[in-house]
Amino acid sequence: MQMDPELAKRLFFEGATVVILNMPKGTEFGIDYNSWEVGPKFRGVKMIPPGIHFLHYSSVDKANPREVGPRMGFFLNLQQRGLIVLRWNAVREEVDLTPAPEAEVDAMRANLQELDQFLGPYPYATLKKWISLTNFISEATMERLQPESRQICAFSEVLPVLSMKHTKDRVGQNLPHCGTECKSYQEGLARLPEMKPRAGTEIRFSELPTQMFPAGASPAEITRHSMDLSYALETVLSKQFPGSPQDDILLIVAETNWESKFFSHNSSHGGLSGREFMKTDQKKCVFCRVDCPGNLMLRTEYV
Repeated sequence: MQMDPELAKRLFFEGATVVILNMPKGTEFGIDYNSWEVGPKFRGVKMIPPGIHFLHYSSVDKANPREVGPRMGFFLNLQQRGLIVLRWNAVREEVDLTPAPEAEVDAMRANLQELDQFLGPYPYATLKKWISLTNFISEATMERLQPESRQICAFSEVLPVLSMKHTKDRVGQNLPHCGTECKSYQEGLARLPEMKPRAGTEIRFSELPTQMFPAGASPAEITRHSMDLSYALETVLSKQFPGSPQDDILLIVAETNWESKFFSHNSSHGGLSGREFMKTDQKKCVFCRVDCPGNLMLRTEYV
């Protein structure tokens, strides 16, 4: 997209800049809905509009550039004229999110124009789409949902709940015998040991109630609550979103907003296990299938 030189100059000084030092040539890097292959001069992105943005990348094998690692990424809330300085960690093959020393940031800000030739411009052609699909995501939502490590990987790092070094561990989980061929996908899943995300890497989505109807509900009430999920929604709001109803609804919409961005940037929903994805998909149904008049805003804003 061609841009007026004067507008580009103003955006350079008014927009935010993210500098990423030492990112290897050939790395797949992107911001929001755009991605590129990093060249030898790449140092980051300039002219970024203020707000929430998602930066993502995939490392490549130096010996075989066609071998691309899983997509990783992180959210940043960028301020007008803000400057973020990050570095590539060659050992872990990821962006180190540790903030650079203030003195280094100040020195880089003073020489930002000299760095201009090494910075790619933010692609404004897709900005309207990005804003329309992230307009409910605030910094508070971002901080509440993202992993403690702040890094989001397309493939969850999981560990077995039990070490499974002994036969008794397998017996304790009631896992089927592995000596025969699987006859179905469900049987294959049943043979897997119980896994859990490595501490600090899991996305902190809200939990849905295990029961979508009140205790002691009659068969007719169970049927009604299965069709109208207002009870499940109100349970989530009361337990996990303490505050005014209006604020609660906006937080719910922000979370589903955030989840949509997570899924769109991680192919095959790899960042969640199958069980977690089903829970998340079910949650969206709860958030959308409400017939209570008080929740009308939720339906119209999110659906």
